[in-house]
Amino acid sequence: SKLTYTIVNSSNQTVSSIDTSKGGTYTIKYSVSSSTGKTASNTRTVTITDLSAPTVSTNGVTEISVNASDSKAVKEEAIKNGVTFKTQNGTTLTDWSYEIYLMNQGQVVGNAISIDSLTAGQTYRVYLYCKNPNSGVTSARNEQTGYRNITVR
Repeated sequence: SKLTYTIVNSSNQTVSSIDTSKGGTYTIKYSVSSSTGKTASNTRTVTITDLSAPTVSTNGVTEISVNASDSKAVKEEAIKNGVTFKTQNGTTLTDWSYEIYLMNQGQVVGNAISIDSLTAGQTYRVYLYCKNPNSGVTSARNEQTGYRNITVR
């Protein structure tokens, strides 16, 4: 008897193994033949689910400014402009959020506040975060994972 198999990834490319470090779908096609010439085949689908915390990109923009008189929508657009969250396998996530904290002498102080509470002359730290829909794992809210400073004029 001889067993052979072929692994095909979601891009319809033949690969030598399943990459379990990234999410994706693979099809394994098995075929076996006996010494008498009889053959049998089967196909299995293997799905690797990406459970990692999403990563954020601010496209290098960490300092933004808005006017105190700007609408909530304008302030949110300034915060979100150019920000992307992705899973480890590169899927872009669109359902993400932020928390705003007052800054004093370069340090975050107090509790999260509403975007409607921003006042002129103040600087705030905006932490960006997102939840992986596959695992529920949320990206951390800190300087290493994604933030913007917002100065209110």
